Amino acid sequence: GDRMASGTPEASPDSAANPWGKRILVPVSNPETEDSLLNLAILLTKRSEGIRLPLILRSDRHGTIAQHAQTHQQRLLDKAENVAHAAAVNVEAIARVDHSINKGILRSATERRATLIICGWNSHSRYRDNLFGSMIDGVLRQATLPVLVTRFAQPVEMSERVVLAMSLTRRLTPAARLSLSLAEQLAEEIKAPLQLLLVHGKSQRRITPQWLDQIPEALPVTYASGTLTHQTCHRLQSTDLLILPARRSRSQGKLELRREPEAIAYRCPQSSMIIVHTPVGASVSKSTTQPASAEGPKPKEPTPEPSAALPS
Repeated sequence: GDRMASGTPEASPDSAANPWGKRILVPVSNPETEDSLLNLAILLTKRSEGIRLPLILRSDRHGTIAQHAQTHQQRLLDKAENVAHAAAVNVEAIARVDHSINKGILRSATERRATLIICGWNSHSRYRDNLFGSMIDGVLRQATLPVLVTRFAQPVEMSERVVLAMSLTRRLTPAARLSLSLAEQLAEEIKAPLQLLLVHGKSQRRITPQWLDQIPEALPVTYASGTLTHQTCHRLQSTDLLILPARRSRSQGKLELRREPEAIAYRCPQSSMIIVHTPVGASVSKSTTQPASAEGPKPKEPTPEPSAALPS
């Protein structure tokens, strides 16, 4: 099929100040992923001149915390502060002991008035009923603010392209709206092209939703037919940064997170991912993706379905 060159869209006036970037909480426990999580927080707080809140959390569920664990905690905390100061960003480092890790994260978010949480994910869970693992699943179930679940195969600033993949719908969910805002800002900060992939079912009639009117003209949009997992993996490259809005569906009368992120992570182990989760009933502030007025611009023409990878 035809290919459209990727481009880096200019930031719109509405996206200049993102409230979710004001106070970003980053729980840190693994030195190997600490830099990636903290650097992502730096990129997302820049536009809002926000504050990073690195959280080093230990559980005392099994009794007194050993001295070596306390020393490890302090080293992580010192490193988080040094990274922030080197990047000339505001930081409020937090050391906390709590009976429960996930509840400690949520309590810290409330106490420090966090606007966003960034969690690291190893992309596989130990139990079938878990999606992201018991700790992250516990945070997602109870969080009242947006949460980013991240897996980095390489430093975020080394990504050669930002790909936002989501299902084609007439209306944007809060997670999809936030994902668009995040993708736009990250592409601008790391100076990488941004590509929007919209996937619709084979039996679904392809539509041009009204919210596409508000997408910057420089942003390439590709339509694909099939499942989100297959079409995303078919087009994803190892140097891409994938942004994926979390989706929910009903299972036995309950709203459950769908498992596309787990399937994509399994099939694309070398790709970096950010899964964007918003709590049930959440709303996201005004951004570039507000519905167009009746006198707004004409819907942009979609890119025909390509048979190969997304344009690079």
